[in-house]
Amino acid sequence: MADNTVQKIIDAALKVFGEKGYKGATTRLIAEEAGFSELTLFRKFKTKENLFDMALTQNIVKFNDEFQSIILEDRSEDPGEFLRTLIKDMARIVDDNFEFIHITNNEKSEESQPFKEEIINDLSNYIKKNIPDNQIDNKALAVTIFMVSYGISLSKHRGENFINHEEVLDGFINNSLQLING
Repeated sequence: MADNTVQKIIDAALKVFGEKGYKGATTRLIAEEAGFSELTLFRKFKTKENLFDMALTQNIVKFNDEFQSIILEDRSEDPGEFLRTLIKDMARIVDDNFEFIHITNNEKSEESQPFKEEIINDLSNYIKKNIPDNQIDNKALAVTIFMVSYGISLSKHRGENFINHEEVLDGFINNSLQLING
């Protein structure tokens, strides 16, 4: 695990990269957000690119750990209950990791594309295993769950209060249940 200074800088970087994007995020802003000097930032990471890569790598591991935990915890035999729980869990994980997911959806990097492919493939396989219906395009459903979860989280983080986020999530769940129930 990273030392306290390194972790504070990584956390600040994630926040600033999420808000400003890679190009808009300056090392000065990141250092200020972390409460350190730019010199400390450069001593620990050498370059902005190294810091960006470290923030992504660390958060890929964190997200994957959280995703794997829902796979281990969700044990419902009923396909409807399984899907309801899965969508709620994904929405929570995406929201809890919003800055990271926002970066992977908006910044090109060597890490983000394989990460998203792996999550979608794992989610698709998990759906197929728990909802054995060959009428469902599992990959399309996996992408939809991931992107709807991100869209709801994005709306929350932008402070868009004209949307009742819980109602939207419940509506999506109900529509998804109709899909599997035929």
